[in-house]
Amino acid sequence: VTDADTAVEKALQQRIKKKHPAHGIIGEEFPAVNPGADFQWIIDPIDGTLSFIRGIPLFGTIIALHYRGKPLVGVIDHPALNLRTSAARGLGTYRNGKRQFLKTHPRIAVEKEIIAVADRAQFLRTKREDRFDSLMRSHPHVRVYSDCFGHTLAVSGAVGATADFGIRLWDVAATQLL
Repeated sequence: VTDADTAVEKALQQRIKKKHPAHGIIGEEFPAVNPGADFQWIIDPIDGTLSFIRGIPLFGTIIALHYRGKPLVGVIDHPALNLRTSAARGLGTYRNGKRQFLKTHPRIAVEKEIIAVADRAQFLRTKREDRFDSLMRSHPHVRVYSDCFGHTLAVSGAVGATADFGIRLWDVAATQLL
């Protein structure tokens, strides 16, 4: 956790509390606010802190709004890439403000798809390194696109799937809708 993580989450919390004081907020860095509220903002201020610290531009901010546990709005913003993917229930998915339709490919055999995975350390933390190792041995096109960047690639259709273990609500709250 960096000072930037806490500063971003604090700034987002302040804006949400000002505009929607009755809403709840679930964030990665601070305790939940109004956890019983029907509307819940779910925030990961910097997903990919390790990438952020090292200047790798694949980090992002994840923001979602859920109503009674169902996603209404989802945003994954990659500021260093000038790339934002967003969606609202019933309104479609957008990439940098333009309507985005998932790429449809002719039926591709699973062995020809690119599979995005998190780094092996994440699989080790969840005691699922056997899954990581098996996938790496058995699938010819596995790429490590960790954190929210792998999810952005899956949403856009650039990869066939993302395999992630040890994720928490704020890691996938936006992806559920996107």
